[in-house]
Amino acid sequence: MALRSWPQNMWTLETHGGLHVAIRPNSDSLQSTYQPIDLVIGASPNQDAATTDTLVVPQDQGSLASLDHWLVRVPNAKRAEWWSAKDNAGTADNAIHVKTVAGTTAMDATLLFSIDGVRILILGPADDIDATAASSFGPIDVLAGNKPEQLALIAKELKPVRVCLGNTSAPDAAAQIAQDLGIDLPVQAVAHNTLAISKSAEQASETQVVSLGDAPWKMPDELSKLFQLMEQSCAKSQSVFAKLSTQQMNFAPANGTHTPRWNAEHMLGRQLLFFSQIYHAQDPAIPVMNWNPAQMPPDYRAAHPDWTGAEEALQMQRVSLFTRRFAYLLEDLDLDKKAPSSFWTPRALLKQMERHYDQHTANTIKKFELPGWPKS
Repeated sequence: MALRSWPQNMWTLETHGGLHVAIRPNSDSLQSTYQPIDLVIGASPNQDAATTDTLVVPQDQGSLASLDHWLVRVPNAKRAEWWSAKDNAGTADNAIHVKTVAGTTAMDATLLFSIDGVRILILGPADDIDATAASSFGPIDVLAGNKPEQLALIAKELKPVRVCLGNTSAPDAAAQIAQDLGIDLPVQAVAHNTLAISKSAEQASETQVVSLGDAPWKMPDELSKLFQLMEQSCAKSQSVFAKLSTQQMNFAPANGTHTPRWNAEHMLGRQLLFFSQIYHAQDPAIPVMNWNPAQMPPDYRAAHPDWTGAEEALQMQRVSLFTRRFAYLLEDLDLDKKAPSSFWTPRALLKQMERHYDQHTANTIKKFELPGWPKS
């Protein structure tokens, strides 16, 4: 997942499964996001950046004071859902638990997020949390906030794996936090606003202080054009698969070729593996993810045989968003030299993925004319 810092005490969380949460949003920052927002905590969403499917937790005192809910998106559902704690969504893959641990309003609420085994505490801007109160929060993997003194105070008690100072252009403030905590590790200064987070990365024994900027990384023009072509090809593929039923996705042609579902899983699996290999070499917080299905039809077992084509299309979109979300890790790489831990150059990989979606989508469309193709 990614934790992102924005101006005016705004934070966002983007999970690999496609859930996107905005905390204390402001209109200018929301317009800079490129992923649809599922949940807004603290204000009405900007309609240019959010959709009518966005869930909104308003600013009123009662709502924020009593947050103990799960943001869950069930496969094949049209939108994410907001479940109370008693609904026991804790076992749902990629669900986000949201709990208010201090404060009552959008401007001062301190929120605890639990996502796939990672606990992230995002401090409110008010100075109303003391070390005694913090001790009741339990183990924290990532502590984030905008006020250096407040972060240092709470970090002394909680001893998180990472302390993230957001919305800053002054690394000295983060260095002061490290000094106050007696940390020998140098501050990780990030010029843009995005930090990769995973369970494996949050198991270090020593606290790391991170200084985050408040604006997204700007992709260079040459790389941006390559990304756009790959994403356009992926989007065209999504539009084809999104119309297929579960039965059509599982159609096994009599000629022994693959099901449409295999083609979808293969396309997104290759992109995810190849890019996660490169990203992992640049930042170990991003794991190498191999979702590739077995190559030969008799050996293939569908990862999600009950998913509709629309859900498989969303899975393609999630991989596409993942690839763009962490593309800042390509910044210092030569587009025409093999990337670390990969036999691909970045340019060749982007062009190959563009062709790959076109190729396998065309193969799938041919199956619509085969004998036995389900009508629905």
